[in-house]
Amino acid sequence: MVPPAWAAVSRGVPAFRSVVLALWLALVLPAVAKAEQPLVCTPVRLEFGKVEVGQQKILPAKLSNTGSSAIKVASLTVDNEAFGVSGISLPLVLKAGQSVAFNVTFAPPSTRYEAGELVWKQTNGSLTVVSMYGDGVQSWSLSASPSRLAFGNVAVGGSSTLGVSLTNEGSSTITISEQEHPREFSVSGPTFPISLPSGKSVTFQVTFTPKWRGPLEGNFSLTSEDDPVFTVPLSGAGTTTGARLAVTPATLSFGSVTLGNTNTLAGSIKASGGSVTISGASLGSSLFSLEGITLPLTLNAGQSASFDVVFAPQAGGTVTSALDFTSNAVNSPSAEALSGTGVASVYTVDLSWNPSTSQVSGYNIYRSSSLTGTYSKVNTALDPATTFPDSTVASGATYYYDVTSVSPSGVESSPCTPVKVTVN
Repeated sequence: MVPPAWAAVSRGVPAFRSVVLALWLALVLPAVAKAEQPLVCTPVRLEFGKVEVGQQKILPAKLSNTGSSAIKVASLTVDNEAFGVSGISLPLVLKAGQSVAFNVTFAPPSTRYEAGELVWKQTNGSLTVVSMYGDGVQSWSLSASPSRLAFGNVAVGGSSTLGVSLTNEGSSTITISEQEHPREFSVSGPTFPISLPSGKSVTFQVTFTPKWRGPLEGNFSLTSEDDPVFTVPLSGAGTTTGARLAVTPATLSFGSVTLGNTNTLAGSIKASGGSVTISGASLGSSLFSLEGITLPLTLNAGQSASFDVVFAPQAGGTVTSALDFTSNAVNSPSAEALSGTGVASVYTVDLSWNPSTSQVSGYNIYRSSSLTGTYSKVNTALDPATTFPDSTVASGATYYYDVTSVSPSGVESSPCTPVKVTVN
């Protein structure tokens, strides 16, 4: 192999070359330093992304004097009317090291991609240029329910899941191409792309699984080719212990309730250790119902809410169940035991009335707890006789009875004058 041509030169020559190189750098570097631009705008590139036509988006920016002497900014030129600048007045003198903040606005006039430049001109003729980009798009016709998902405190290593429904309130079909979310959240639901016709809805389940302590915020974002990004704000916090939801009392015992009657008992829920969002409640039996509380409901730490549970037995015997509150608490679902016994009445009201003067197929018997209240039918089938025993009464209660006749063609008469009965 042939060696490089200067390999045989004496050792003194490279030293001479180094001196020449150092001298050249010394001559060039000052010129480079003089060419540096002391007036700097940050950021040097403004990306507005997708913005709805008729709306605007504002981004902050800063103009700084990085030199060692004062700079006078004489003028500003904006070459695209879709962009604008506010918060700064010209001419402007910036001392060495001084900065001034301003805002840049993008307000797309139509659905197209826009690009522009901000050109700052100094009195010495120097220019500082900032590039701007934005995309004008049609507005979304999507709506979200709920509009944001607040998971509250969730124990590290645990998880909490909330649902969100998206509805197309526009007049045309929307195609949702993809979705994004922070890595601490996961989303389950339909497979993308999703074609959503007008008036239709789609539901997603969002799960928050914190990996460390502290608050976290982000967005569940949906995108489409012709629409801007639609976002559902997400928030939650990872904790070492986690928020809890207490239900009191631990058991609601309704005791014996006469068939046809109801018994109502009160309970309460209370959050501790952080904010708790109660998303729903379930009862294991249709004989129990929940009243006095509206879900979903968010309780801050120390806050409580009351509710009522109603037991309405339909047959004799003991019924046991549970009221489960589903939430983002670490002890979800939080349960309350329920029990009650339906018993047949030991009292009977024997009713009798005069027969109708018209031809009838039978009679209906109605009962109310007040004279002007709602009357409910107590006979399960048309009564062909003019007597009726009502054994679904309670001791000490007062009832009002009414009777109607039904013709062979099924036409029911007007009620008669109510009669008052007190069970002793």
